[in-house]
Amino acid sequence: MAVNARRIRDETSKLAFLGGGVVGIAIAVLLWWLMPGGAPVEASQTARHDVPTLPKPSGHVQLAEDDKARMRTMLQQKLETAEDDFDRQVWVADLMNVIGDRTPDRNEVAHIASLVHRYAAQFGLSPELVLSVMAVESNFDRFAVSRAGARGLMQIMPFWKQDIGSAEDNLFDIETNIRYGCAILKIYLDRHDKTVRALAAYNGSLGKSKYPLRVFDQMRRFKAAAGDLRS
Repeated sequence: MAVNARRIRDETSKLAFLGGGVVGIAIAVLLWWLMPGGAPVEASQTARHDVPTLPKPSGHVQLAEDDKARMRTMLQQKLETAEDDFDRQVWVADLMNVIGDRTPDRNEVAHIASLVHRYAAQFGLSPELVLSVMAVESNFDRFAVSRAGARGLMQIMPFWKQDIGSAEDNLFDIETNIRYGCAILKIYLDRHDKTVRALAAYNGSLGKSKYPLRVFDQMRRFKAAAGDLRS
């Protein structure tokens, strides 16, 4: 009897040890799963350009997938290089006198103004409106970064690269930033029947008028410089 009792205790101890090991492994797996980066990454997070899902500001206006598809198409369009007409050259020269004091590099100012005019024409926008958005957003500082993380001349949030562009896009590049800004602005203008709402949506302040009024104030100056209005 004593031998049998001892054997039972030994077998019970082995089972308890093995059981504890299994439980320990299960707990370790559970902890690994709950740790940041432990669980498998959702396929949807890396489906496009291997870009992780980026948070959007609370004031961001969500767009439908067909709107995003349109913007992706716009970004992929090649800039029409044949638009070296006299009107554009005159427009750029006139605006140089207004925005030249905000950026010391005159060649950069001319480059910005020329690209604004080209992409505005290509996307069906008012070049003075694009320039006004840029003035309010960054004051023509191509390396501007907002507290929310918006970048460049037209203050493009990085999540737009995930939604409509490519992870390799450099939002501090002048042409890339202007191209993004024009595409985003065009979609909001098409979606909202009033320019005030479209501008507020662009800025993430839909329902408020402070930002649109600042843009309109700049626009009056630029239109006057371009000869459309008299100050």
